[in-house]
Amino acid sequence: MIKKLNLTLKKKADRLPTEAEIRQRAQEIFTARGGQPGHEIDDWLQAEYELTQLPVNRLAKLAAPKSKRTKLAVAQVVQAALLLGAGGLLQL
Repeated sequence: MIKKLNLTLKKKADRLPTEAEIRQRAQEIFTARGGQPGHEIDDWLQAEYELTQLPVNRLAKLAAPKSKRTKLAVAQVVQAALLLGAGGLLQL
């Protein structure tokens, strides 16, 4: 289970969001905010944050493992992801 989880994370984390993906999400945030100028950097940073947190969100949706050892390992991966961000997952 852990090996499969690590492989899944690695596949997802190996590809960080592209500039085009961040730009598109920032545009969506801008539009949802009513299109008022002056918050471009905030929109960009929010888009980056959302897109790099996707691996952590996927982890949270996985079915709970049954063994205590596997639960601990998953918890450690989640903690590392939260501390290091998506870029840090590349190091795992």
